[in-house]
Amino acid sequence: MGKKIFLLTFMFLVASVSAFPQQGKDGKKDKHKKEDVYKSKEVMKEISTHLKNFQYAKAENSFYAALKKYPDAYSDHKLYHAAVEIERQLALEQNKNMYLQNNKADTAKFFRHIYNVYDFAIHLDSMESIPDEKGKVKYKYRSSNVRKMLFFRNNLRSAGKFFYQKRLYPDAFKHIDMFIESHNAPIITSAADTTVQKEDLVQVATLAVLSAYAAGQYDNALKYIDIALNDTVANKYLLEVGAKSYAQLGDTLKGIKLLYSGVRNHPDYDYYFLTLVKYHNEHNQYQQSLNLASHMTRKFPKNRDYWYIKGKEELYLNLNDSALASFSHAVVLKADDAESYSEMGKIYLRWAQEYYRSLSAAQFNANSRKKLKAFYADACKHFEAARKYNEADRSLWLTGLRECYFNLNRGKELRALERLK
Repeated sequence: MGKKIFLLTFMFLVASVSAFPQQGKDGKKDKHKKEDVYKSKEVMKEISTHLKNFQYAKAENSFYAALKKYPDAYSDHKLYHAAVEIERQLALEQNKNMYLQNNKADTAKFFRHIYNVYDFAIHLDSMESIPDEKGKVKYKYRSSNVRKMLFFRNNLRSAGKFFYQKRLYPDAFKHIDMFIESHNAPIITSAADTTVQKEDLVQVATLAVLSAYAAGQYDNALKYIDIALNDTVANKYLLEVGAKSYAQLGDTLKGIKLLYSGVRNHPDYDYYFLTLVKYHNEHNQYQQSLNLASHMTRKFPKNRDYWYIKGKEELYLNLNDSALASFSHAVVLKADDAESYSEMGKIYLRWAQEYYRSLSAAQFNANSRKKLKAFYADACKHFEAARKYNEADRSLWLTGLRECYFNLNRGKELRALERLK
């Protein structure tokens, strides 16, 4: 009997709880799902009231509130058509303030409202492009919105320059990106006005690339690189930006391709040559580096650095005779070239060591000793020149001179070197 009473009591309590509205964690009643249903007429009525009273900022707030609260609002044609007009009016207000030199004028806001005109109009046009149940496409708002867009066309382009000069690089790219993207947008190309189709996008593409790179947006920096590279004035630097962007994204092949283009088209700009040599050397691709260095010495035969680099690459490939010739060119161009003298000293010293190791005991005679001494003498001469022109950097000459003095029996000079320690 006791169990029956307990069960009946428990069932009554459960039924009683379910009959009452559920409470949230804060003690308030949870909203019914029907309250979250998007009611376009109510939202549009609120926005229309603000528009009639010229309260464009309030209308904008209502628009964004609707988007935040109702996911279905993103597909409301009327709402987005109103949004285009709201942003147009807000842009005109800022433009008026600037024209009147009003302290309330905000150029950044002016450009951002224009961006929104384009953004909302293109979104609405894409929705209108979806066929209805009968498979028909009707553009109810296209003609009115495209006029609003074209009115601000030049301002949208100017926005990129404005934000770039302010070093607001993400904003600069955002506005230029919209300018370029909208160039071929269906809503724009449908207009009778053909001035947009005649736009030269090269310079704005350059601005887009530079803005995105400065913002660290490497994907975006490459988005318009192909168009921007047609800019003959900035091409030298755009290739560099493109190569660095590819490097950041780990696309080595495309980056290398741009670097080689830089070497071909701008051989006077060291960045491309030096970067490629560094890359090839790090991957033990010394022949490729030598090819580049040889190309540069042919283009600029009076450039000491190119001859020096050529000599180093020849050393990596064990082309000692060629390397000696390259370093000789370098010292002709720069008489106090301690580094090249040091490299020549090392070549002669290496020849001396190799020759000594090649001799058997029976081959040691007056002639072989004379030849060996000549190698050491040549090495010594070049190490002494390196010391003369850069005594502070002992790594260029100290070890080499010590070995030369020892093998040439120049005890006085050798003792002087030992005292340097």
